[in-house]
Amino acid sequence: MPIRLACLVTILCFGAASPAAAKTNTESDTSGQVTASLTYDYKTTRYGSYDFNNARVQIMRGGVTLVDEVLGKECDYCTPWPASGAQKGVSSVNVADLDADGEPEVLVDLYSGGANCCWYSESYRFDADQNKYIKKLLRPGLSFPYTLKDLDGDGVPEFRSVDYRFAYKYGSNADTPRPLRIFDWNAGKLIDVTIGFPKLAAQDAADMYKGYLHYRKVKDVNVRGLLAAYLADSYNAKNGRTAWRRLVAAYRRGDVDKKIAGDAGPHGKAYLTSLRRFLTKLGYLRTA
Repeated sequence: MPIRLACLVTILCFGAASPAAAKTNTESDTSGQVTASLTYDYKTTRYGSYDFNNARVQIMRGGVTLVDEVLGKECDYCTPWPASGAQKGVSSVNVADLDADGEPEVLVDLYSGGANCCWYSESYRFDADQNKYIKKLLRPGLSFPYTLKDLDGDGVPEFRSVDYRFAYKYGSNADTPRPLRIFDWNAGKLIDVTIGFPKLAAQDAADMYKGYLHYRKVKDVNVRGLLAAYLADSYNAKNGRTAWRRLVAAYRRGDVDKKIAGDAGPHGKAYLTSLRRFLTKLGYLRTA
């Protein structure tokens, strides 16, 4: 799912500055005998596209239309926008075999509005016994941006995403980067398989720790979010004990004691206690 929040915010702020032109667009994808499409209305100005509405999904299998529905029941106060933002060369619709059973599934990537989030996907899987598609909302956390790629070469794609449960936990959005999270698809459910990719988790952990080493030298910068993501990645990389020792060292340096105006979350020793409980609750401390 492409993340284009900055672009969308700009559109919202300036879209009314010039006369808007109403348009209708259809995004589609095909795999085998399955074709899916997302049609919507929107407006454009010289700043871009906005005011998306009337989003409709259609799915045809073997030339027969099995899904034809209007989107918008996901929440009471939002209107689904296409994740593509109506940009050329980008699609919000993906038809792919997610479990190597020979039957393609359908993913429709959407944006519900909101700062620093709120991406989600509607999934559709075919049930042969009922001869219909089963719909399932995919949003494991506040937001679900992802890329779909076969990460381990087994012929089945994984959802590479981030753990949005870390957002705002120990600071502002900018101060709380999200650790790596990888999912497999299983009959409409997302199964967290991040622990099966320790090298990727280690790479992400290294990036987080590098960020901490840089920003700990900068005045009035909160590094607790970076350290939280680093520790989570490290446990998935099977390097949790070493990472925890580094976290204790950061505490002894006073790096997690910094209290900045408007900051959130515990500091100092209370931060270490809170973080351990948080990672235990989320399941990260299942391995060393």
